[in-house]
Amino acid sequence: MNLSTYAANALLDGTAMPATLYVQLHIGDPGEDGTANIAGDTRRRSFTRTAAALGACSNAALLEWLLAPTDEDLTHVTVWDASSDGNPWWIGAITGAPVSAITGQTTEIPVNELDLSFQRWT
Repeated sequence: MNLSTYAANALLDGTAMPATLYVQLHIGDPGEDGTANIAGDTRRRSFTRTAAALGACSNAALLEWLLAPTDEDLTHVTVWDASSDGNPWWIGAITGAPVSAITGQTTEIPVNELDLSFQRWT
C-alpha cells in the first residue's frame, strides 16, 4: 500500500498517525483522494494497528464485511482516519485482486494481512 499525499504531508508536518484506522473496500482504483469506485458495502471497518516495527505495521484484529449487497470484484482498499469523511492515509491494490465478493458471504481481511508500510533506508 502507498501513503496518500495527505498522509505524507501530515507525517512531514509532525502529525501522528492515528492508533485507530478505518478500511474501505473498492471495486477499482480509488484515485488520489480515495473516494472513487467504492464497493457496494460502503461501511468502513475500524481496526487498531500493531506497533510499528521496521517501518511497517498491520491490522491487530480480523476485519469483516458480513453482507455484500451485490456480487462484485474487489480490487483496492483505502485506510482512513475516520469512519466517515476524514482523510485517506493509505491507498493500495489488493494482492491477487480481484477478490470476488458474493452476496450473503463474508468478506474478510485476516489479522496481520493488511500491511501498512513505506520504504525506509536500509
